[in-house]
This record gives sequence, structure tokens and C-alpha cells, in this order.
Amino acid sequence: MKIALCFYGQPRFYKNQEIVDFLRDIRAEDVEVDVYMHIWKPSEKDYTRSPHSGIDLHLAVIDDYQNLEERVKETYSPAALVIEDERKLCETDDLFQEIARRRFYSQKKVSDLLKESGKNYDLVFKMRTDSAVRGILPLKELNDKYIWVPDNVSSPYFYNEDFSISSQENFYKSTDTYSNLKEFGARGAAHFGETMFKAQLEKEGLTKNARRNRFINVGLVKGERPKRLTGVWINEEFHQAIELQE
Repeated sequence: MKIALCFYGQPRFYKNQEIVDFLRDIRAEDVEVDVYMHIWKPSEKDYTRSPHSGIDLHLAVIDDYQNLEERVKETYSPAALVIEDERKLCETDDLFQEIARRRFYSQKKVSDLLKESGKNYDLVFKMRTDSAVRGILPLKELNDKYIWVPDNVSSPYFYNEDFSISSQENFYKSTDTYSNLKEFGARGAAHFGETMFKAQLEKEGLTKNARRNRFINVGLVKGERPKRLTGVWINEEFHQAIELQE
């Protein structure tokens, strides 16, 4: 079995222990794993945070800022890595629009890296470096016709766009949102991650393939215990443990 881990976005807590453990464990499985990465390098040592992120300025400082590429390669051993200088992509000063645009741009770029590899994979993970991944279910149980997404969006009409597991074909289709942002906006879709991602799934006829599951995508703080719950795959035991911590 071949798996591609496609990381995108800001290198938040890129050396966190949760990610290190996940990379170690998944590579120990009877699978071939390749890592592809497109990440932003901020103009300063700290990265932009959305107002609801819960991450204070002193926690948004990137370790080894000057040696970011070297340290990322050391931790992830990526098959392909692109680090771009952070820049403004949005025509307005709306922070939510800017963050959404950067997110979808980065997803598109890591998707392009995977295409350029010319390699074929059974499953593709779309994820960020501030994710905690525990208790992964047997990978062979994941039907590749589905796009597995977190179940932590309260509305049944939208889907969390931060994390997914899917076939390679559906990964390409679901990460082309950036190419269609103007079209979706003209149609009245709000410039938020969930609404734009839903519009992309609709455009590709994939809403019927989206399956919510119990994921947790944890915004980590220096690799310590989770401070905020928002998404990556977990089993029942971990879910109960998190509830007890709160």
C-alpha cells in the first residue's frame, strides 16, 4: 500500500511531538509513505493567526526560523518541499479572506507537487503541521471512493477543509478550490474555508463522496497537550481521554 502525506500552510509547531510520533508510526506500518510539503515562511519569526485560533503572539514564533528548510527536511524527509515567502494574496484587508486564500493556494501547490511526482498512491492525506494524529484506524478499511473529513463542523451543510483522507483522484479534485475562488464568490459563497470547500466539492460532484468521521485536528501549543480541539483521526479511547481533560 502506498500513501502520500501532503502538508500545506504555515509551519505551525512543525516539530511537535504528535507529528513526530505519527510519522514514525505510519512509516512503521506495512506501507510505503512519501511526504509532500508546501509551506509558507513568514516575513518575520511569527506567523499570522486568525482571531479565533487561540494562539498568542509568543506562541506563534517559529523555532529555527533562519534554518527552517533544513529543520523541516530533518523532521519530515519530504520527497518534495516548497517553501514560499509569506505574501498578501487577497485584494481586500479582510483577514478571514486572506487566510482562506493562503490556505487554498497552499493546498493547490502541494497538490501540484504530487502530480509532478508522477507517482500513484492508494490514499492521500491532506493535513497541516499543527495536527495531532492518534489511533489511526486500519488504512485498508478506508474505502478510497470516499473523502474522509472531520466531523467537527456543527452544520450538516458544510465540511471541515483542514484535513482529509481520500483517493489521489479525489484529492486533486478537492484541492482545486483556489482556481475557483472568484467563481464561487461571484455565486455568493462566503469567503470562509468551509463554504469555499463545500462549493468545490459541489463543482466536482463530490458531496456524495464526503464522509464525516471522528477526527481531531488539534491546534498544538509547542507540542504540549492539546489546547484547542478542531480536527485529525482519533479512536474512541482518545476521544474519551480528551473529553476528560476538558
